[in-house]
Amino acid sequence: MIDFNKYKKDIDLPSFLTEVYGFKEQKGSSRNSRKLEGHGFYIVVKKNNLDQYTWFNLNGEEKGKTILDLVSKLEGCDLVKASKYLDEYLLTGKFNPNNILNAPSSFTSSKNFLPLYNEFMYLYSSNPKIFSHRINNLNISLYSDKSFLTSRGIHENIVNELLNNNQLPLIYNSLNIANKDFSNIAFLLTPFINDEPICFSIRNKGFKQFLGSHSNQLCFTNILDKSEIKHIFVGESMIDCLSHYQLHKDIFKLNPINTVYISTEGNLLDNHIYLINTIIGNNELNLKTFNVIFDNDIAGNYFRMKLFSRLNISKYDSEDFASYDRLFSSSYIYSNSLSSFDISFTPKLPFSTLKFSCTDKNELNKAALFFQSIFWEFSKKISKASPFVPSFQFTTNHNTKEKFASFNFPNVNSIWESLANTVLQFRFGNSKFVNNFIPPGNAKDFNEFLMTNTINKNNNNEHKTLLP
Repeated sequence: MIDFNKYKKDIDLPSFLTEVYGFKEQKGSSRNSRKLEGHGFYIVVKKNNLDQYTWFNLNGEEKGKTILDLVSKLEGCDLVKASKYLDEYLLTGKFNPNNILNAPSSFTSSKNFLPLYNEFMYLYSSNPKIFSHRINNLNISLYSDKSFLTSRGIHENIVNELLNNNQLPLIYNSLNIANKDFSNIAFLLTPFINDEPICFSIRNKGFKQFLGSHSNQLCFTNILDKSEIKHIFVGESMIDCLSHYQLHKDIFKLNPINTVYISTEGNLLDNHIYLINTIIGNNELNLKTFNVIFDNDIAGNYFRMKLFSRLNISKYDSEDFASYDRLFSSSYIYSNSLSSFDISFTPKLPFSTLKFSCTDKNELNKAALFFQSIFWEFSKKISKASPFVPSFQFTTNHNTKEKFASFNFPNVNSIWESLANTVLQFRFGNSKFVNNFIPPGNAKDFNEFLMTNTINKNNNNEHKTLLP
């Protein structure tokens, strides 16, 4: 009889994942709670009360799982076969599963058994037959089954406009194991550096998965001519981005030449914000607007706050681009006085925390009062029954002598929505460059709104003014 407990106790799971599969440690890790990302998994590793390593998937439903579960998922095998691989690892220190040993020749490393992005591009243009063979080995096929996107209300012409006019297709199908057909939708992500392995974001009804690591990758629509791009929209999923485009292309006068959609495909990591800031700072771009279309829930509003708090709009906030009203606004003054801005998101607790500091200690009290006044106005509009008033506490780091203003707030979506709007106004008030779009009505996201509603014609003029 196999003793499964020995793998759970004797193998240091964080070390195993970083050494064998190339998982990367993420911000927020601690000695007793390691946060790791790799091959589509974004997990926290902790020991349970039996001294066994367990993991929790922050992008999925898995909770309290062990090394056996993760190896079986990564290798596509059952627990018994996974245990045999781990037996060899305990005896020899080597890990040689079939999925790695039998990988196609283009798989350059046992840690990254997916083809590199630049190789993927080259094969598509130079040898389509080998390209098809390679993606078939990954249970991926060229896009032909349109049933899922059709079921989500997305028109085929929208997909063709944004995802199919590129040097490399951005949309594919993947194997639906339950139906034994290629009916899943797979979006190809773009890495910051082309010699990284490819990654697919795979979606179907009630199903989300990544093939590959997406910590350094984002999903883009077509980029045909950088000099012609005027509007960037950032969303949580490409399905939401396609939905937003279908709903608003005529109202905002958007087209595949002047508009690019960027999807984080789920979580918003620090690396993603770095990539977004790098894109905004590209000298070949001359943007008119940067727009956020995240979901209308606590996670979506947390992503808004996180992005707004760290967004660097570079030249678009300089004297050459910004308006007179922007340059002489309180928002401009206090935003440029910030030295740090952090949100501690603790969804399993009743409260989360917001904290910031200023380079000039004398400005901290004024900045806190300014933030409080903005929040009060949004809170009155969104939470009319009982608006929340933040109560700032002022503390000093005894080592660095840096002073901080902070407050706790309830994990209630209306308050998160108010805070997201407050952070936007606090940092980019009187600027028409950065805009925040929330799905109308009670819709959680723009795809839900697309499927159940039509644009309110009375709001069309208001929408038009948001995009200069």
